[in-house]
Amino acid sequence: MSIHRTMRAALLCLAGLTMPTALLATQPPQVRGVVHLPRSTVDGQRVAELSGLAWDARSHVLYAVSDRGHLFRFRLERNTEGLLRSVVPISSHTLLDGQHVAGANPAIDAEGLTLWYPPGKDHDLPQLLVSTEGLPRVLRVDTGARVQGMMALPAALGNAEHGQAGNRMLEAVTYSPRHGLLVAAESAVNDHEQPLHTVHGHRRSWSFTAHGGGPSRLKAMDVIDGEQLVLLERARVGKGKSKGLVNVLRLIDLNRCVPQEVCPAQDLLLLTPTDGSQNFEGMTWLGGRQFLLVSDSPGSPKAPSIFMLVDLPVPQRE
Repeated sequence: MSIHRTMRAALLCLAGLTMPTALLATQPPQVRGVVHLPRSTVDGQRVAELSGLAWDARSHVLYAVSDRGHLFRFRLERNTEGLLRSVVPISSHTLLDGQHVAGANPAIDAEGLTLWYPPGKDHDLPQLLVSTEGLPRVLRVDTGARVQGMMALPAALGNAEHGQAGNRMLEAVTYSPRHGLLVAAESAVNDHEQPLHTVHGHRRSWSFTAHGGGPSRLKAMDVIDGEQLVLLERARVGKGKSKGLVNVLRLIDLNRCVPQEVCPAQDLLLLTPTDGSQNFEGMTWLGGRQFLLVSDSPGSPKAPSIFMLVDLPVPQRE
């Protein structure tokens, strides 16, 4: 399917999405470009199975991690109208954990990714926070792919037994200037007969109902303005032959969540299974209302890595 057909299909999904009037008045969602990377390689590594994205606004570099533990750097190219024109691979490095448990595979099973500026004298040098499957960890990695240490986890996620399965731990990670490290497992947990996703911080947690109230997996999240959390969720909807996967981008205002209560979540953008869109796994905020998505695909001609730039109706704080 061509890029233009993909954009048209995505726009049709937008037309059928019901959103609060206030959000529609702010700005309707828009797809601002789709780029396919079939058989793309850099430094001998195929650009494939990308599971996390992070944007460095200072250096204008896009970072991505793959399921197999490779850290990629990209350059984004947009035309004069701001549409995404190309995603250019710059480099690739293998992430290796030098402090792994004895007898374990030193390769990192990476899932989530976010940019982080550590406090102190090196606060101008960014690091990347990488969340992992299996062992629940958030690694501090420099931009050259060297592991610098680990972040302390919220107590509720301090052991793998908390999740429904070991390979569903710490799927998403982000960092809030106000709340610090925020992490979330992939699977929703049933609580009082409604599936809830929970985002954990060191001081408190925030829970929200899974999209559609059914089977759902949280794939990525990013925080903007310190308080607004945008989440990428993959949910199974429909029955019988109409049953399928959808991707939904949702918004939670952390400042308006009442402690110990379920947070309201607003749907911002719904994407149906079109040209690999059912496999979006990574997301990052580029600034303003722009977000970039990436698919976890084999990077082949039939299943290329797909990048999609979208404008979301996220209220802007003055």
